[in-house]
Amino acid sequence: MFAKGAMEQTAYIVKISDQYAKDNRGQGITHIPTWRVRKEALAHERQRAEQIENGLIGVWSCLESGYSYRARYCEKTGYPQLRNYQTRCKHLYFYFDDDEFGFMNMTVTDLVSLSYPDMLERP
Repeated sequence: MFAKGAMEQTAYIVKISDQYAKDNRGQGITHIPTWRVRKEALAHERQRAEQIENGLIGVWSCLESGYSYRARYCEKTGYPQLRNYQTRCKHLYFYFDDDEFGFMNMTVTDLVSLSYPDMLERP
């Protein structure tokens, strides 16, 4: 039940992020096949190629390793305990160029959606 809700929340975040990219840059999320690609270089390349002076440059997506927690029964204590484990998480990279703050990025992982489901809807 929880896993289904988490997957639905992740899909929702990806959907609204894709729409945001389309509305503000004219193209959706660009998938990156490996974490080894320098995202900042991709953003600078797009900014130069499309002559973007300010605003959203683009949104990129990549599966990368991350950590999460599972509740596991502990025979010694007699109750469940949280154990961390390595997993793969979807990361969304938003790159902007702002007149005041300059070149910057924001990263959103699917783990954010597990803790703060309404975070991306807030103004």
